[in-house]
Amino acid sequence: MRRLGALVLAAAAIWAAVILAQQLGRPEPFPARVSAELEGPPRMDGSAPLRAVWHLRFEGAELRVYRDERGVVSCPGSTSCTRTDRGGTLALAIDAPGEYRALVFTQPGAGGGTSLRRDLVAASEDGNPVRMSAPLIAY
Repeated sequence: MRRLGALVLAAAAIWAAVILAQQLGRPEPFPARVSAELEGPPRMDGSAPLRAVWHLRFEGAELRVYRDERGVVSCPGSTSCTRTDRGGTLALAIDAPGEYRALVFTQPGAGGGTSLRRDLVAASEDGNPVRMSAPLIAY
């Protein structure tokens, strides 16, 4: 009987070790997320008309929006930005033609916000993971 009890305990210990190893081996979830939605229907070609509103939701330290790779607005910092515990929301009125992209940073301050490329390089050098939205074309 003692042998059976010892075998059961050994099997339980092995099972617990396997589960623990699986838990420790999993990468942490990515700390930045962004979702974007256009208010109203897009054009047939998928583009946005001028004066449309682009609603962005994000998790992370900072959201920046770029038009044709130049910084347009950031959150926090814009009056149309609402902060939450884990990120925030931004409602951006599309007022000029171009390609819009949103970038979420896990840590604030990378690159200064004037150029998409500069900000991406600075984030990479700082070890600041980012998440980028799909592009929105407006005209």
